[in-house]
Amino acid sequence: MANLDIDNPRHPLYLQPSDNPGNVIISIQLKGTESYSVSSELVTRIMYASDAHEGWLDLQDRFDKVNGSRICNLQGEIATISQEISSNSWSSRKFFQFLMGLNESYNAIRSQILLQSPSPSISRAYAM
Repeated sequence: MANLDIDNPRHPLYLQPSDNPGNVIISIQLKGTESYSVSSELVTRIMYASDAHEGWLDLQDRFDKVNGSRICNLQGEIATISQEISSNSWSSRKFFQFLMGLNESYNAIRSQILLQSPSPSISRAYAM
């Protein structure tokens, strides 16, 4: 039988003096299949790995895949959203510049528009 040096504090099975069977390791208790889900094939591969490193390598090989088409789609969606935001902010900036450039005779309506939350659309503001 192999000599287990569990008295060495660097040994993975070493028990600290404060360790006991009643220690709470995780704060949320996992119960049944609603808390976690692992396929039986994956459990078997993890259980029979010779060590944790081998188990992690197996998981990495299985799940660390780059999906080029998904990345391309996400980048396209980000670009579209960025353009919409940029377009909206440009319109808002121009609108506020217009409001601030109005004659003093329009101070009351300008103040009324600027105090509205959320800001009115440009067409609604022009109708005021």
